[in-house]
Amino acid sequence: LLTALRDDPVPDVRAEALKALGKLEGEDVRRRLFPLLRAHSGPLLLVERAAAATLGDHGRVGDIDALSALRGPATPHDTRMAAWSATIKLLMKAPVVDRDALRRPLAREAERMLVDSHLRARQKAIGLLRTVGDDRSIAALTAQRSREDTESIREDIDGAIEGIRARRDTDPDPNDAALQARLKTLESRLDDAEEDLKALQERY
Repeated sequence: LLTALRDDPVPDVRAEALKALGKLEGEDVRRRLFPLLRAHSGPLLLVERAAAATLGDHGRVGDIDALSALRGPATPHDTRMAAWSATIKLLMKAPVVDRDALRRPLAREAERMLVDSHLRARQKAIGLLRTVGDDRSIAALTAQRSREDTESIREDIDGAIEGIRARRDTDPDPNDAALQARLKTLESRLDDAEEDLKALQERY
């Protein structure tokens, strides 16, 4: 697989080798992915797209920034969308209480896509904002709705706004006293488990 990834002249073969390595190596495949995320053109786009998708499957939350260049408007559409899909997968790996801080910069990026000349990019932006958007995004979506002539797009915008509001009402507040109490209880249980493990190790 490593030989195919490095040397095979057919980009499809290299892309499939990379996906297979992800399944075999899990998170360890990350080190092979970062050098491939370089906004390639031509046939190598297939390999780059596979690298983005594989990072989404096997990466860490901290890898979101590694995809930032590919999420930009200079990236070919399909690769850009793959980078965004991977980004959302990584975001959802974060603890719920950390997601708002991670969503904020992503929401600003997605809002800029609302005025993209590419219809599919605008549709993707609307879907993304349903997941990462905030109150500021609602204003951007409302403004875009007034510019859209296609009824289905306007309906998608309405759905995204509704999704943002529903998520805002259901996401836990990290400062909520009940949530803090649950976290403290969990920490206490982890401490107890560590003590039990130490006792077992000393006994045996």
